[in-house]
Amino acid sequence: MIVLGLLPVDETRFPGSREHFRIVNARLRQIAEAEGVQFVDWASSLNGGDLFYRDGLHPNAAGADALAMILRERVLSSEVQL
Repeated sequence: MIVLGLLPVDETRFPGSREHFRIVNARLRQIAEAEGVQFVDWASSLNGGDLFYRDGLHPNAAGADALAMILRERVLSSEVQL
């Protein structure tokens, strides 16, 4: 099983969200660790680039591909039960 963190958002469009999302992701990580499951922090896994639509929230096609590759690598590199 895998717990997915919140996607990073554009701080200029959503002021204050970076800190709030950091807190939520930290809590999600704690829960995943307590339950013995993996946690994927998208923000630390993405390599930047133009991966989101102009709204700064939703991944575009390139972003969806990048997210899918991250998830695929995590699933294949471990004994994750889906």
